[in-house]
Amino acid sequence: FIVAVGSKNPSKLESVRSAFAAAFPSFATAGPDALQVVGAEVDSTVAAQPLSAEETIRGATARALGALAAVPEATFGVGAEGGLESVGDLLMEAGWIVIARRGDPPGQLGIGSSARFQVPPAVCRGLQTGAELGTVMSDLSGVQDVGKKGGALALLTNDVLDRVSCYRQGVILALSRFVADEAYWR
Repeated sequence: FIVAVGSKNPSKLESVRSAFAAAFPSFATAGPDALQVVGAEVDSTVAAQPLSAEETIRGATARALGALAAVPEATFGVGAEGGLESVGDLLMEAGWIVIARRGDPPGQLGIGSSARFQVPPAVCRGLQTGAELGTVMSDLSGVQDVGKKGGALALLTNDVLDRVSCYRQGVILALSRFVADEAYWR
């Protein structure tokens, strides 16, 4: 059973592996090779720092479909894209997850998101320069490659939460399209 992920980011790969193992427990007990998660570098087709939920979902969709195209033996393609969204006077961040299953009709996708959090003022000022969230967080914290580690979530919660745990929830929510009774989706 192969799952293709539209990224080689270690935190995204681990969140997908953990979520699929939880959603399909038979793979967890079938041995280490029963569930393979393969990363593929694909284009999100959106800005490096998406600025709306709609743009972020488009990016995650492009990553999911691109992953399926890049890994022809995969059953599922997963796209995970972090993005910003204005909610009133607040700037919020969330990771959007899109899952496509090979052979399903176009547009039949599973969509979920991670937890959202308020972007602090110092980070907002850095983002106004056009920098990506991970770059701003690295500059402010001194931690290199924040996005490949615990993410902004880990820094802002003192490691109570991290990108893997929050994206894992988003992946599980997106998997509901495929694991819940089909009657819900008619």
